[in-house]
Amino acid sequence: TNSDDDSSESLSLSVFSNLLGENMRSKFFPKNHVLYHEGDIGSSMFFINSGKVEVTTKDGFRAELGQGDSVGEGGLLNPDKKRSATIRCLTPVHAIEIGREYFSKYLGSSGSALALGLKEKVNTRKFGRAEFILRQQQNLKDVILKRGEYIFKEGEAADGLYIVEDGIIAVQAQGRTAYSLKPGDMFGLQSLMFDKIRRGSALCANDECQIKKMETSDFEALIQSSPQLKDSIRELCLRREFRRAVVLKRKKSFPQASELREAFNEIDLDGNGELDVNEIRSLLMSSARFLSEENIQQLIQSLDLDASGNISFDEFVSIFGRVQ
Repeated sequence: TNSDDDSSESLSLSVFSNLLGENMRSKFFPKNHVLYHEGDIGSSMFFINSGKVEVTTKDGFRAELGQGDSVGEGGLLNPDKKRSATIRCLTPVHAIEIGREYFSKYLGSSGSALALGLKEKVNTRKFGRAEFILRQQQNLKDVILKRGEYIFKEGEAADGLYIVEDGIIAVQAQGRTAYSLKPGDMFGLQSLMFDKIRRGSALCANDECQIKKMETSDFEALIQSSPQLKDSIRELCLRREFRRAVVLKRKKSFPQASELREAFNEIDLDGNGELDVNEIRSLLMSSARFLSEENIQQLIQSLDLDASGNISFDEFVSIFGRVQ
């Protein structure tokens, strides 16, 4: 998943301009200039007005960004304030800079749709980088399937993870589609991260599907060598377990954007408009008893974009409204 292609209107430069106005600074950088290094303390974010930059990380991720993209939000939003990547100019770059002071004042602690969208964009980039690193590994086995053929079935022992090369893979929970996966996406991760038992089934939903398989031993060796990668994958898996739990509770496929309010209300047992730790725990314990209390707290932290302690409907939409 390439999260850096997010073109949501809520994250556009014009919205920032209306909000911050004179607190935005125009900057010009020559080719090969480094905006910041991985591990630096973040002091500002940048909107790229023209030119291209390269994004790299120490664990092997690489991507290119250009006009309309933004970088640096993570260093302003992450609790440790550290940059998660190095940004280098591939061409001369004109960028609009927003400093930490004004970013924090207007957005950092805000629960607005813009602020929530920014925070979720940082998460999505993190998951995309983890998946990118997994896709670059060697010793992947090619597998070809026809429509309706299963890669694995619920209850089977986990023997690896899979990457979609071509086609659409449907991941099911008790026969209902929890989510669909497209080329570049991964599946089979949860059972490797938790109890080694397949909690859902996966089958080819196209005339033909091409996938690659990574053996369990290769996966475990990789994540043990990179604690940051392991944390990102665990968080992604916990979110997928949440989706699976919603599917099982409602006995329907995971809701489309227009159905999110109905789904949220069914989980919001006391009807106060927010999901608290007890409601999340109740949902998960009905279908994911293998999760520890620490796992549940990690999931809540992942979904709680504004760090209020509860998950609002706006947060629910920011996370699940565009991920199908």
